[in-house]
Amino acid sequence: MFVKAVFQHCLETLRKIDIQGVEPAVLEPFNQILCEDSSVCTLQPQLSSAFAGCGGKGTKAGVKLHVIEDLRQAKILDIEVTESKSTDAAHGQKIFDFIQSGDLVLRDLGYFSLAWFELIDRNYQAYYLSRLKVNTVLYLEAEGVDRINLPTYLSSIPKSQNTIDQWLYVGARKLHSRLIAYRLPETIAIHRKRVAKRKAQTKGRKLTKEQLTLLEFSFYITNVPKTMWSTEVIGTIYRLRWKIELTFKRWKGLLKLDYLQGTTANRIETILYSRLIAILLLQTLFTITAHRVYHYERRELSPHLFFQWFLINAKSFYLLLINNLKQQVEVLLWSPQLQLLCLQKRKRKTTWEQMEAEVPYLCSFPKRFPFKPLYTI
Repeated sequence: MFVKAVFQHCLETLRKIDIQGVEPAVLEPFNQILCEDSSVCTLQPQLSSAFAGCGGKGTKAGVKLHVIEDLRQAKILDIEVTESKSTDAAHGQKIFDFIQSGDLVLRDLGYFSLAWFELIDRNYQAYYLSRLKVNTVLYLEAEGVDRINLPTYLSSIPKSQNTIDQWLYVGARKLHSRLIAYRLPETIAIHRKRVAKRKAQTKGRKLTKEQLTLLEFSFYITNVPKTMWSTEVIGTIYRLRWKIELTFKRWKGLLKLDYLQGTTANRIETILYSRLIAILLLQTLFTITAHRVYHYERRELSPHLFFQWFLINAKSFYLLLINNLKQQVEVLLWSPQLQLLCLQKRKRKTTWEQMEAEVPYLCSFPKRFPFKPLYTI
């Protein structure tokens, strides 16, 4: 398909652009900060033969976008379109095409694999940071056979101790990794237990005392040494992973990526790849402009306001198509409206500001936690 070929060419060309910016000190040791995630776009049921859905109570037909992003440069490295029934784990190895020595890989539980972490550490000499599956086996010694009972171990820790940082051996592969655990604020722990109990009741189950104890903590594993990251800031750095979630939200909310109307596979692919081409151009323009603004003004450019402003001013998108990116960036930097597209200064710091100030993870929560949180811990 011609549109798909244009998209691939656009992706490969924009991937080569080197974007230099100002980063927090905690991120300076890493060349790239790679993150992978996926999002599903629902289609008409008639397309189930071409784009199979998850089945059951899920969608009958849909496409899934597997995206790899360099969060340090806010640059899209790869987008793969598959059927929505394909799992994240089946595509988790794609990120190894982009890992280089000294990179940092952020992983969610959907991509949790000790074998992949071992490859990142030993074969690529890179670093990883991931949430921990609480049912993972832990050992104190490489040759040891006695497993650590995590709930029992946590119960023995004084309530006054809010953090745990210890090198352990993880899983049957005995991966030498650093375990970090944070005792969450009481209001957040209560909310997590309430949600977990409600979910267990719908399945006719009852949570054990050990499971409730685990919900009071947030767990991470990494191979980044203490000389590079202190215990307190690791949870704050992991929040950087949510940038890719916000990327999907902008693509669907502002650019209508998931609004795919049609009953033929050819039409769906044409619409999808056309929008992805526009997204790549806008994303690259935003990234270059945002780095320039932060370098000169020390202010963060709002991606939501930037995309929204670009869509309202259709002439700007036309200029993007006929001019090169550098010329368009210069036009934007001299625009009087650019200041209005920056994030407003507020008391609560943004994730970027928290990393720059190395705010401890447990100090980054709002003092008053709402009954229905706006984010997931």
